[in-house]
Amino acid sequence: MAGDTDIPVSYLRECFELREDGSLVWKTRPREHFANNQAWSAWNSRYAGQPTGKALKGYLATHIICNGKKRSVLVHRIGFALKNGRWPDEQIDHRNGRRNDNRPINLREANRIEQGQNLKLYRNNTSGFPGVCWDKARGRWQVRLNLGGRGVFQTRCDSFDEACSAYLSAKQRFHSFQPELRECLD
Repeated sequence: MAGDTDIPVSYLRECFELREDGSLVWKTRPREHFANNQAWSAWNSRYAGQPTGKALKGYLATHIICNGKKRSVLVHRIGFALKNGRWPDEQIDHRNGRRNDNRPINLREANRIEQGQNLKLYRNNTSGFPGVCWDKARGRWQVRLNLGGRGVFQTRCDSFDEACSAYLSAKQRFHSFQPELRECLD
């Protein structure tokens, strides 16, 4: 689990505003966050009202000083904490698969298995649909679905549409974690 949960959510609320578009903006921070008046004044005149977050492996991260320690924290974790009033117990899933889309509606708590149920397409996917590929040897579309690293469903279909339907039906049956907003969030 991330090492950010010792930062009080109340402290985050004094530092940040989470906007509906998912951007995290610095607030005018209180004097007690700083060692002296000069640092407080300089920081607020430079950063208050400014968005924060730099790209880090596709995610957005920001730095914050809390209890005298400079910390790097992922923006989506801060967004979840601000929205829910607590740090997540698990990982955070981006429903639409975009790591930098931190809109509150796009973030949900997920365990590792649930995260695996909402993967984006692999680079080598040629069908354009998850879990569906062309089986040259048999001349049919092959459908596969995994759960927790093991195969739980496999079939072959004559048409691409049939294969996509079979995948979606199997996903509903075997996966508890549905990417229900993927289409409307894209």
